[in-house]
Parts: sequence; C-alpha cells; structure tokens
Amino acid sequence: MAGVVIEGPVVEEDIRVALLRLMRKKPYNKITVAEIARVAGVDRATCYRHFDNKDAIVTSYYDDYLTECVERFRRSGGQDMGTYLACVFSVALERKDDMLAVYRAGAAYLLLDVLSARFRLEVFTRADEPLAQYAVAYHVGGIYNDMLLWFGRDMRESAAQMTRVALASRTRGDFTLLNF
Repeated sequence: MAGVVIEGPVVEEDIRVALLRLMRKKPYNKITVAEIARVAGVDRATCYRHFDNKDAIVTSYYDDYLTECVERFRRSGGQDMGTYLACVFSVALERKDDMLAVYRAGAAYLLLDVLSARFRLEVFTRADEPLAQYAVAYHVGGIYNDMLLWFGRDMRESAAQMTRVALASRTRGDFTLLNF
C-alpha cells in the first residue's frame, strides 16, 4: 500500500514517544522538531500538522496523563480527596520513566500550564471571588510543587506515601479535577 498516510492519534503518540526518547538523552532546549520527526518516522510537516511546537507535544503528554487520572478516579467510585490524589500519584508512578525524562530534560514546567488549564484557573481568576481564585491557585500550585519535589527525589516514594504527604497539607473541602 504505497502512498498510504496514517494520521491521527497513532501519529501523535509516535511523536510524543519520539520526544520522550530524545529527552532521555539530551536537554529539552537542545532537541529540534526535525530530530523528533526523524525518531518518530515522519517528516517535519507531519509533526507541525499535529503540534505547533515541542511545548505542545509535552503539553499533550501531560494532558493525556491527567485524562488517565480522571478516568481512573471516576472508575474508582471514590469522591474524596485521598482517592483523587492516589489516582494522580499512582498514574504518575506507572509513567515514572517518562515523567522523570521530562523532568530531567527541563520541561516539567509545562505541567503547571496543563494543570492550570484543566482546573480552568484563568476562568476562575476572572470570574470568581478572590477567595475562590486563591483556593484554585493554591490547589494547582500544591499539586504541581508536590510533583516537582517528588520528581526531584526520583519518585522514590510510593503513591500511597505521596497521597499521605499531600493530604497532610490540604484542608477538607478541597476539590478534584472532576469539579471542572
């Protein structure tokens, strides 16, 4: 079947995997889209057809991670912060090699953008009372900083340990991604 072009989620996943492979070898700012395309087995135009730039590829990876967290939380039937955080940390631990590759390559800062978008931080900061704005910002920042500290410790703690640590610093009534 010469000339058949496969597009869609499969190509996007190939591009994400290619970037993750490259991040295991070199800093994020030294990786080019041409390299990503070569490793993914596509041309640069295909990369750009799916992603505007490297940041969009990492953002897509993190968005996929958060989607998996939400799906797992829904399937769990849990409604409490502990179950929610357990899902966040257990899914991350299952993706440990990739999460640490992104962190070590210097692109983990993009997780904050994805968390902010998922929690609709921009919407809250424009529309709600200041107390609600701060609560959302605190929650997003708390998860982000917990993750960065954990990455910096090579994710040595278990998901259960991380859940206990995160719960110890949160108040009752905190919300989850399912609220958004």
